[in-house]
Formats: sequence, C-alpha cells, structure tokens
Amino acid sequence: MKVFPSLSSWVHAAKLYGAASTGVLIFTVMFWFFILAASVAFEDSTAEGLPVVFLVFSIASLLAGFLLYQVVRFLYWAFLRLFWQHPPRSITPQGFRASLHSYSILTVASLPSSIIAIFYGVLLLPSEPSIIYRRDFYHQPSDVVIALFIWVWLLTAAYLYQWFPLRQQQKRSIESV
Repeated sequence: MKVFPSLSSWVHAAKLYGAASTGVLIFTVMFWFFILAASVAFEDSTAEGLPVVFLVFSIASLLAGFLLYQVVRFLYWAFLRLFWQHPPRSITPQGFRASLHSYSILTVASLPSSIIAIFYGVLLLPSEPSIIYRRDFYHQPSDVVIALFIWVWLLTAAYLYQWFPLRQQQKRSIESV
C-alpha cells in the first residue's frame, strides 16, 4: 500500500475542490454538524423530538448539497460546450454514477474539516454569556486556519480517491497491465 496518494488521486481531488469551493462544501459540513447534534440530542433524555429534527435537517442539507453539486456540474458542462463542439474527454464531466462517487468522496472528505471547525467554534465560545452582542468579541478565522481546513480536505479527498477509485479507473488500469 502506498504511503502517499498517486498523482491521479491528487488531480481528482483538485478537480473536486473546484466544485466543492462553490458552496457545496458548506452543505456537507452542515450535514456532519447536524449528525453530531442529533447524536448529542439522542443521548439527552429530555430532548424527545429533537434528534429526529436534526436528522431531517442533516438529510435535507445532504440533498441540497447534492443538488447544488449537480447544478455546478451542469454549468461546467455548459461552459465547456461554449468553447468546444466536442470537449476533450479528460475534462468533460462523467456520468451520474461518477457524480455519486465524487459527491460521496466530497462528503466523507469534509468530515475531518467539520470536526476541526466544530471544535474550533466550541473553543471560541465566550466563557461568560452577555446580553449585549459586541462585535469586538467576535473572532473570525485567520487565513492560516482556513488554509488548514482546505489542506486537510484536499489530503483526505486524495486519500479517499486512492483507496476508493471509480470502477472505470480500475478496469483501465487492469487492461493496461
């Protein structure tokens, strides 16, 4: 087993980041947040219907993210068709099955960044609640923290593409041997 992902895994992860950075990643982070909130609410015996509400929100955010991902793929395809009658096959979006595969990798790759973001947000909660909201206490993440989220996501996506390649890619590599 390789220690580092192959070049093709990095290329697939970089392509996927292009779609993820359009806002799809926010929906997948919301999915993981609501899953975590549902599991915490499930452990609390006083919150009777709250876990179900969180699970519904998590599924809704997952479906909204997939819908936005499909819209981004369609816009990319339409943009390619503006410049080429027959776009090169290497940059043309693949079929629906490949889109499900890529979106599942996008969703799973957002889990480590989501965990980091949730703990980062919890650590920045004020220790004493105040009635008045003051802007100077609001902390925005620095460029270093945002770059950490991006690199963690890219690394996770590259490893996931390495471990779970699309079956078409496996067939091509077997045929070439």
